[in-house]
Amino acid sequence: PMIGQGTRFLVPSICADCGGRLFVFDNQADLDKMRSYYEGLAAQSAMFFSWVFVKDNLLIQINGDLPEAQAMKYKAALDGLQ
Repeated sequence: PMIGQGTRFLVPSICADCGGRLFVFDNQADLDKMRSYYEGLAAQSAMFFSWVFVKDNLLIQINGDLPEAQAMKYKAALDGLQ
């Protein structure tokens, strides 16, 4: 879905063009739609799994090939925002 404002970032340790996205939403409904979109992809096939972390009006989506330990560092950074 084309909702929210976002920016793409790269995580070269996964691959040269792999990474994730950081989205900022104006309302909870749009954030919920985007979260459902990414989580729905993963439910369809493990091939489409990605890490999805949410805090307040922010959503981070990261390529699922990122090892869990590294993904949790992104989650911790997001959780640490005030």
